[in-house]
Amino acid sequence: MNNFLKSSFAAIAIMISALTFTSCEKDFDNPPLYEEPNIVPNKTIAALKAMHISGQVETITDDIIIAGVVNADDKSGNYYKQISIQDSTGGITIRLDGNNLYTSYPVGRKVYIKLKGLYMGDYNSLIQIGGSIDNSGSFLNVLAIPSALFDKYIVKGSVGYTVTPKVVTVAELNASYQSMLIQINNAEFLPSDTAKTYADAVLQQSVNLNAQACTGSSIIVRTSGFSTFAGVNAPNGNGTLTAIYTTFGSTKQLIIRDTNDVQFKGTRCNGSTPGGGGAVDPNPARITLAAFRALQPGTADVTVPTNTHFTAKVISNNANEAAGNYRLQDESGAGIILYTVVGSPVYPIGTVLNVNAGGGGIITLFNGDKELKSVPIANITTSTLAMNLTPRVATIAEILTNKNTWASSLVKINNLTSIVAGTSNSTGTNYTVTDATGTLKMFVRTAAGITVSTSGTSITGYVSIFNTDTQVGIRSASDIQ
Repeated sequence: MNNFLKSSFAAIAIMISALTFTSCEKDFDNPPLYEEPNIVPNKTIAALKAMHISGQVETITDDIIIAGVVNADDKSGNYYKQISIQDSTGGITIRLDGNNLYTSYPVGRKVYIKLKGLYMGDYNSLIQIGGSIDNSGSFLNVLAIPSALFDKYIVKGSVGYTVTPKVVTVAELNASYQSMLIQINNAEFLPSDTAKTYADAVLQQSVNLNAQACTGSSIIVRTSGFSTFAGVNAPNGNGTLTAIYTTFGSTKQLIIRDTNDVQFKGTRCNGSTPGGGGAVDPNPARITLAAFRALQPGTADVTVPTNTHFTAKVISNNANEAAGNYRLQDESGAGIILYTVVGSPVYPIGTVLNVNAGGGGIITLFNGDKELKSVPIANITTSTLAMNLTPRVATIAEILTNKNTWASSLVKINNLTSIVAGTSNSTGTNYTVTDATGTLKMFVRTAAGITVSTSGTSITGYVSIFNTDTQVGIRSASDIQ
C-alpha cells in the first residue's frame, strides 16, 4: 500500500474514532460477537453417548459432529485439562492436553466437535472424549487431545450463551445428567463438614464434602486441592447448590466451578442461621411448598392446619393473572396460586413473602390448579430472606408429564418450533406453543398489554392448569426470547 493510501486510511480512522467517542459510549459489558461457523451438527450429545459400551473405548471413524455450550472450564483449577459441554439432550467431558483452556473455551462459548479420528471411553462410568486410548491404569480410558490438534477437532463458536442448570433432587440424578450443569435447591453441607475447607490447600489434596437437601439423600461435592478456593471454608447456611454432575462407578459426585456455585446463605434446616448461634426459626412450623401442596391430596377443599407457615417468592403478579392472583414458588421447586382480596397490597415479582396459611387459609382446586385462598392479609408479610430460583429447563413433553407437581413453578422451554395465535375475545388471546415433543396452550390477557412475539424460540414462564389444558404463563414480553 502506498503512503498516500496509508495516510488516507489513517485520517479516516481518526475521524471515525472521534465520531465514536463524541456520539456514544462503548458498552464494555457485552461480550464480543463472533460469527458462527458454517457447521451443522449431525448428532446430539445424548445420541453420541448412546453409542458407547461401558468399559470399552470406541474409535470414531464416521464424520460425526456435535455442538454444545461450555458449562465448565479450568479457570478456578477445579477442572484440570478438560472442559465439559452440553446441549439440550445431555453433556459430555472433553479431555484436552493444555492449560488455561478457559481463554479459548470459556463457560458460555458454543463449540463444535469434529469427532472423526477421536475416541470415546469412560473413566469408571464417566463418559469422555479424547485423542487416543489409555490402557495404562485400572480403567480403560482415553488420553487428552494434544494441544496441536485442538483446532483440527474443535471449532469455536460465539460466546455469551447462558447455561441454565437443570433443577433436580439427588434421587433424580442418573446417567442422563452426566457432565450437565444441575441445581439442587434447599441444600446445605452436613454438620460434620461445615467446619472444613473445600479441599486441602496445604497438601494440595482433593476433599469430599457431603451435601443434602433438608429431606433426601446426600451427595459428594468433590474439590481439587489445586483449585483456587481449596482453602476457603465451606459455608454453613442453606440455599442453592449448582454444579456439574459426575459419577465414579456407582457414586454420585458434584463438581463446582467456583464458590459462586454454592449459595448457602439462608437458615439451615434445623433453624440455625449461617455462622452458628443456634438462632431459632420464628416460624417453627414452616414447611416447604412441596409439603404444603401435599396437604390437599385430592380434589376436596382442605382447611390449612393452625400455625402452618411457608416462605416463598412471587414469580408472577396480577399483570397477566386474574385480579388478586399471585404465583408463589420456593426452593423446593414447588409453587402455588395465592389468591388475595382484590385491592390488597401489591407484591412485585421477586418479593419474598412469609405466609401464615393456618389463620383460615383454604387449599382448593381452581379450574384444576391448586390455590390458597382466604388467608387474612395480616398473615402475609414480606421477608428479607434471599431466595434464588432458577427456571427448570424442560421440554413440553416433560412439562405435560410433571404438570401436577410443577404447576405454578418456573420453567424454560428452548428450541420452540412455533408460537401460533388462536382464538381471541375481550378477555385475551389463546396461543399454541410447540416444540419437537408436543404442544402447550398460552393464554395472554388483554389487560396485561403484552405484545407476543410469534417468532420466539424460547419461553420462560410458569406452568398452569386450566381444566383439561396444561398452559405456560408469561409475565411480560421479555419472557419470550
